[in-house]
Amino acid sequence: MHCHKRALCVSAAGGGFRVFRRFSQRFEVSTRFRGAYEFFEPLDRSPITEERQGPRFEAGLGAAYNPLPTLRIDANATYMNKQADVDYYTYQGPLAALSATYLLGSGQFLLGSFL
Repeated sequence: MHCHKRALCVSAAGGGFRVFRRFSQRFEVSTRFRGAYEFFEPLDRSPITEERQGPRFEAGLGAAYNPLPTLRIDANATYMNKQADVDYYTYQGPLAALSATYLLGSGQFLLGSFL
């Protein structure tokens, strides 16, 4: 991978799964898990970028609702755990997200999200 010198460059190796249950044409719930090892490339401006390397795990629940054929609303709650080579790049905790996608037509859409 080639990284631009002024950008943070990260690659990851891992996998995950998602299981969902559709209750109707308009409503579904899901659970998911993802795990990966993140590799950070060193930067000229920040030689300590490599200290961010380490495993990252996510587990969460979500729901999707389609009140209209052109509108989808998603709500998700996730628990994240990131381990790094140094403690000050390690974090864990919850993340909640709400998003709406509206199809405008002709291949265009409007996406709004709140984290």
